[in-house]
Amino acid sequence: MEADALIRVTCLPWRINRYIRFHLVVDGSDQGLLRRGKHLDVRIPAGQHTVAIKTAGLGTLDRDIEVPADGRVNLACSLSHEGLISAARSKYTEVWDGPSPINMWLIEDGDVPSEPSPSQEKWWTVTVLSQEAMADSPLLFLRVYHRVAIKHYVVFSLVASLVFSLLAFDMLSQPDPSVLWIPLALIVVGTLSVMVLRALARRRLAASSVTDSNRATISDSINED
Repeated sequence: MEADALIRVTCLPWRINRYIRFHLVVDGSDQGLLRRGKHLDVRIPAGQHTVAIKTAGLGTLDRDIEVPADGRVNLACSLSHEGLISAARSKYTEVWDGPSPINMWLIEDGDVPSEPSPSQEKWWTVTVLSQEAMADSPLLFLRVYHRVAIKHYVVFSLVASLVFSLLAFDMLSQPDPSVLWIPLALIVVGTLSVMVLRALARRRLAASSVTDSNRATISDSINED
């Protein structure tokens, strides 16, 4: 059958997609790689087809579409902020309990979804939200670690920094200081840095919850199509 129709798939130029590569698959055939802000065109016979987006480590999202004769179907794809958090949570809980890390929309020419608050797409926000899932882990070690080092991270960081500082000071005061004071000092600096970053991340969580609500609205409208 003659390929008289066209499928165009665009990777949205959103900040969240800056380090990702999508594999485009149409009816089981790999059509190449998609990068941020780029598109791929696939000539195909009119009729029903399955379009899939695959990413390394994040699975596959597919969609059945109807392609009209002598027409073009436009799709857009992007990573999903809440989906990435769900993927990270599943590493701790061993249960997938959220949306797909990938979104795909059927769009009109030039009518693409607006980027949802790109200023909130910060790696530390995703990290903090995923770490909270340790509290639900089936592993006792992770649950205890969450209670000690994650839930009460400020107290843990201050105590750890104080202990490391005392050890470093004690070694430096010796006539022949051990070379171990260098890694100890680095650990102190690293611990304080983590404490500051987690404090910043938690201050952003309230704003992120508003962003997640906006994204859920977009997702719901797409799913109704």
